[in-house]
Amino acid sequence: MSDSTITNDDTTLLVRMIIHDLDAPLAVIERLMSRISIGRFDPKNETHARLIRSSTLALDRVRKMLQDMNSVISGQSLQINPETIELKDLAKSIVQEISPLVASESQRMKTTCRDNRPVTTDIVLLKRVAVNFITNAVYHNERGRNIEFKLFGHGETGYGFKVINYGIQIPEEHFESIFEAGVQLNMRANRKYRGHGLGLAFCKMVANVLGGTVKVENLSNGEGVCFSIVMDESLER
Repeated sequence: MSDSTITNDDTTLLVRMIIHDLDAPLAVIERLMSRISIGRFDPKNETHARLIRSSTLALDRVRKMLQDMNSVISGQSLQINPETIELKDLAKSIVQEISPLVASESQRMKTTCRDNRPVTTDIVLLKRVAVNFITNAVYHNERGRNIEFKLFGHGETGYGFKVINYGIQIPEEHFESIFEAGVQLNMRANRKYRGHGLGLAFCKMVANVLGGTVKVENLSNGEGVCFSIVMDESLER
């Protein structure tokens, strides 16, 4: 397992990443407030109720991100916070948070988790990696094909997840560079979305601090891309 802190050398990059990562939860909250403001909101409607739950999760996510930002600005090392969770519960939590975005872009996602082992990890950081992978998939995936989100056990105590989208494949010479800050390939299926090339760099930082690895590979049939993160073992308490 690697060192349990992100060093101060990463401060500027981490702050930029957190600011970038605030976009998605704030968008969820904005959708809720917009419906309320124009009087098109019914808390008894299941779709609207899901929006309340998503907004609550988004607010909690923003709060934790701002705590991270305060830590790095004040010169502290960013500590990881291990918690134990079963993989299927982790999958449900991630799906609940990202589902509104997937639906709003007229995409569909299939989730599988065949190993329900308990793992000890920083749930917040790991969820941010999953949300980043899935958000990228939403913006690249060919409509009419299911995005695939798969959680799995690895070895005796390890775990991981992968996200598959059926969009344009990535040239192999860029497999390493896309996990570096500031690198963004101009390959989005929907060009109105423009990122800052920080999300995948953040995923790599999280993998390093949790003792894991991130990876991208093209599907062998030439029809898509798979992003994954794998931890060889759970964090020790």
